Amino acid sequence: MTATLERPTTTRERQLEPERSGKRPPASPGDQTLGRYLLWALAALSLGAGAIHFAVSGGHFGLSWKHGVFFAVAAWLQLAWAAAIVLRPSRKLFVAAILVNAALIATWVVSRVWGVPVGPNAWTPEDVAFADVAATAFEGAIVLGALALLLRPALSERRVRPLAGLSPLAVT
Repeated sequence: MTATLERPTTTRERQLEPERSGKRPPASPGDQTLGRYLLWALAALSLGAGAIHFAVSGGHFGLSWKHGVFFAVAAWLQLAWAAAIVLRPSRKLFVAAILVNAALIATWVVSRVWGVPVGPNAWTPEDVAFADVAATAFEGAIVLGALALLLRPALSERRVRPLAGLSPLAVT
């Protein structure tokens, strides 16, 4: 009778087991990776930009139906993307976020520098307001975050300790 002795596996080896088999366990609510936090942050930014676009779409419908439709479509795209990226993150969604939000940023810059070529005030630059700066800043952050996760996939695997930076506050 021959007994085989297996050496005990380390915690790290057990963590790598799914990676070696090609199967990755689904992200759990307790998943504390930088990627998970970035996904939620990007979703929140997209929800914020979408909410701003919904809020101003009514006023833009009064200006021109084309303006109103543009803002309503932008809002729906941003809200849908926020849900999709949290539920089923993918490279295609990151690329879509980069393209759509970069196009929205470019449209905002053109509308403030030269004016848009349609509507009753064609080619008249629009005033800068807090809401449009906020939406554009959110879109810029989405582009940067999506680029970071797309170009540096290892970044999303980095483990983080949530609220570690706030631990000194607990002491005081």
